[in-house]
Amino acid sequence: MAAAAAVAAAEPPPAMPQAAGAGGPAARRDFYWLRSFLAGGIAGCCAKTTVAPLDRVKVLLQAHNHHYKHLGVFSALRAVPQKEGYLGLYKGNGAMMIRIFPYGAIQFMAFEHYKTLITTKLGVSGHVHRLMAGSMAGMTAVICTYPLDMVRVRLAFQVKGEHTYTGIIHAFKTIYAKEGGFLGFYRGLMPTILGMAPYAGVSFFTFGTLKSVGLSHAPTLLGRPSSDNPNVLVLKTHINLLCGGVAGAIAQTISYPFDVTRRRMQLGTVLPEFEKCLFQKKKVEASFSKAVLSRGTDNRYLVLAVNIVQNEEGNHEKHLIITASQSLECKELCILRNDWCSVRVEPGDIIHLEGDCISDTWIIDEDFGYLILYPDMLISGTSIASSIRCMRRAVLSETFKSSDPATRQMLIGTVLHEVFQKAISDSFAPEKLQELAFQTVQEIRHLKEMYRLNLNQDEIKQEVKEYLPSFSKWAGDFMHKHTSTDFPQMQLSLPSDGSNGNSTCHIEVINSLDIEESIWSPRFGLKGKIDVTVGVKIHRGCKTKYKIMPLELKTGKESNSIEHRSQLVLYTLLSQERRADPEAGLLLYLKTGQMYPVPANHLDKRELLRLRNQMAFSLFHRINKSATGEEKTKLAPLPQIIEEQQTCKYCSQLGNCALYSRNTSFHNQPVKCFICISDLELYL
Repeated sequence: MAAAAAVAAAEPPPAMPQAAGAGGPAARRDFYWLRSFLAGGIAGCCAKTTVAPLDRVKVLLQAHNHHYKHLGVFSALRAVPQKEGYLGLYKGNGAMMIRIFPYGAIQFMAFEHYKTLITTKLGVSGHVHRLMAGSMAGMTAVICTYPLDMVRVRLAFQVKGEHTYTGIIHAFKTIYAKEGGFLGFYRGLMPTILGMAPYAGVSFFTFGTLKSVGLSHAPTLLGRPSSDNPNVLVLKTHINLLCGGVAGAIAQTISYPFDVTRRRMQLGTVLPEFEKCLFQKKKVEASFSKAVLSRGTDNRYLVLAVNIVQNEEGNHEKHLIITASQSLECKELCILRNDWCSVRVEPGDIIHLEGDCISDTWIIDEDFGYLILYPDMLISGTSIASSIRCMRRAVLSETFKSSDPATRQMLIGTVLHEVFQKAISDSFAPEKLQELAFQTVQEIRHLKEMYRLNLNQDEIKQEVKEYLPSFSKWAGDFMHKHTSTDFPQMQLSLPSDGSNGNSTCHIEVINSLDIEESIWSPRFGLKGKIDVTVGVKIHRGCKTKYKIMPLELKTGKESNSIEHRSQLVLYTLLSQERRADPEAGLLLYLKTGQMYPVPANHLDKRELLRLRNQMAFSLFHRINKSATGEEKTKLAPLPQIIEEQQTCKYCSQLGNCALYSRNTSFHNQPVKCFICISDLELYL
């Protein structure tokens, strides 16, 4: 907009002393504003038409048009005529002319008005009043003509053969209809205002300074008498043009970052990245139709872009551009570091973030924060714990949901769970336990199951009875003692105790708060049923801490296995949906009465949530759909088969695994497995 600054040459400068009383006729003063309006508009139109090819190329390069983004300025100036003809250099120039005439005229007139207003009202003069008046004039002109600039940029960005808009009127109608009415015409107004203030101010200030210095130090060389008033000196035409060009170049350089931001925002809805994100969003909405983007504790973010970045230490990070805005405008950054870089996340995915957001930036690393992929896909804690040994089996169990046929062990386990759950709310006295066991075995649903399995009722009662002394032993150890030192000594370090705390403590179970507590956690993407929720006192020295913890009951072999402990860690996450973080859980083996405290530290929760994300990704992408619709839909490969003969031999998903493998893995690539292909097919 150097021409706008050059137009300032038309401002009537102060007369030289000898010019007193020699002004133009009164009639000329009456038409000064009209002449200013016409002069500013015509000068602006001429200047913009002259530089229209450069302006078109600037728009194409600023917004990274995929046809020209790999080119430089001069290469683009040659490429545009080759692809679109020479008139392609002037695409959008019609809208520019409609816009620039009122823009230049409004800016010129506003400058004179603001300059007079500032001088008379504030008493400010000299260079400062030029700077203030220029800035205010620029902002006024921008606001008044911004819709025309929006349409002009949209038309200029179009490439031959890929037209979204057929003309100025059609562009106005389309933007109004599809982008939120009149607000759609003011996309990117804020960076425009922020950029125009320094641009207009610096241009007028620089031009005024150059003019004053030139006429003061070299009036004969640079000036000439004004045609309106021979006693007034004005700059010569070529000097006027040179000063305007220098002023415009300096102002444009200073405000250019704002200009790039404005262009990207103005073209936001027609850029390829926006279309891709819109496509991905529709893809997710098809699967998660009820997902609502939001911030806060239960946040939901849409991933717009995924980039791998190398940090200053040389380590790779995964940078996610995310938004919680339905309009996709307000963007935030999520940085995944360390092992979180392996999370398979794609543009269009819905995620939930745990941690702190500082200056619109999330940092998820090995020490802080979690990312939950597809949080509205609730996966059971049991399935995630089983994925430690075989991810493939866990995915198949979630995919092919069916009730396993009941067995003798399952029936006895169910009865024992119910007896313990009744006793913890009543009494663990031996005679009471036997009464509860007899009543539970006699329930109609259990009798039906015994009949179906051809089991003897007395044998079941006898086997259940063998567990009852362990129940009484556990209650005697952990409930209703006189002093805290009477409880068994255990090792438990809670995360809130810090690394220097003493892990030795005495655990007292106060009461039962809930039985078979079913919890769905869309915060962590988990679901599960906690056997018993208990109130616990942790006695450590003279201090006592009260916690509400999950108590997991196991009727099988006492193993304290990683699967059992992991299940409890996940239950601590589930518990946070309803109460404070328990920080630990209790694992009880009913056959021996042995109880293990299981701390839920950040490391364990992090790794289990990463396993959960891996499962969620496999479940969400278990079917490959063609984006174009031309290819057939087919099954996606599952996680690899593990190489453990014993695990595969007794796997409950062996049949489904074989069927799936026959359709995917074995026909596409060799897979190592102790159970060979013929054995799998024989199983079918």
